[in-house]
Amino acid sequence: MEKIIGGIKHDCYPLTPARMVHMYTLQLSPTHEIVNIGTGTFLKTDLNISVLREALNRAIERCEAMRLRIWKHPETNEDWQYVVPYKNQYFEYYDFSGLTGEKAHSILKRWTHQPFDTYGGVLSRNVIVSMPDGYNGYYLNVHHACADSGSAVTFTKDVMDLYCHLMYDLPYPAPMTSYIESVKKDLEYPESKKAKRDDAYWGAKLKMPEPMFTDFTGPGRLLTLRRKELSQA
Repeated sequence: MEKIIGGIKHDCYPLTPARMVHMYTLQLSPTHEIVNIGTGTFLKTDLNISVLREALNRAIERCEAMRLRIWKHPETNEDWQYVVPYKNQYFEYYDFSGLTGEKAHSILKRWTHQPFDTYGGVLSRNVIVSMPDGYNGYYLNVHHACADSGSAVTFTKDVMDLYCHLMYDLPYPAPMTSYIESVKKDLEYPESKKAKRDDAYWGAKLKMPEPMFTDFTGPGRLLTLRRKELSQA
């Protein structure tokens, strides 16, 4: 749906359920950095800073999610999302090579605690950094509305693929998946046949006599508890 924001027309889309969760989290949290994802990509090698800047710019141009904005309608109070056109950016460079590892990482953590201006502001930060012990790369802080850990990894891979193309003439990476097309599919999901199948599947699961159990260590804990229960029967 077309909206006029700051005198400029933008194609806007309602928030998906996942992004609604983030907005709900912000409403209940006293500080807004709760939705920040901070990460860094550092290699123990020298990097060409100018080429890394170009790689970051190309990656942002290719990644709609890194150009996402959120807007609250002043009359209806509804939240909308849209993608702004790409503009070339200059990424700052910080030299922490003379610091201790503990001090350098404390600075990165402090950056991660800096909240974003959720409504209308830029929702990601990229900073080129030289770390102690010969490590070089860049730090990324991104609003959870734009990315999760998986998409942050995908973005990082694209940056490094672009850097290797520019530096070493390796193959140009394939285009990134469109964020807007993914949003459209998410918004179509509630009325889809797949949603009905999923509702039926999870409805049956929730009616099972034994509670659902998941554990990142595998089924061992569940099997132990089952054996204990059987031994006491």
